[in-house]
Amino acid sequence: MTLETRQSILSQLFSECLATSEVKGAAYAGSKDALANFKKTAERLNMSMFEVWAVFIDKHLSAIFNAIADNPDNPIEKTESLHGRIVDAIVYLGILESMSVEVNQKDPWTVDSPQIICSNCHFLKSSGVCL
Repeated sequence: MTLETRQSILSQLFSECLATSEVKGAAYAGSKDALANFKKTAERLNMSMFEVWAVFIDKHLSAIFNAIADNPDNPIEKTESLHGRIVDAIVYLGILESMSVEVNQKDPWTVDSPQIICSNCHFLKSSGVCL
């Protein structure tokens, strides 16, 4: 697969993730607090919203791992599409980031000093990663 093909797949996937997040988020949480379902479930079960998140994402990851274990060369999820599970898992990672931003009250993209992006690998130079 070429890099361009993979980038195209990711672009389409992330667009679908945003749409899924909007539709399912409104259905689960309503329109006032996007994290309401995690907070309400946490209160009801005497857990943190992060613990609730971990339980919720575990369902999707378990299905993905089981599909891989059942057919390592071509995983197929039996109750939902593998694609749907991947979309949901990505959305849940975005929800985790949203929770972290809310709890820490700091947007991770707001920085106090200018960040320099490496022209080779496109990571922050301070990350120590370069391809």
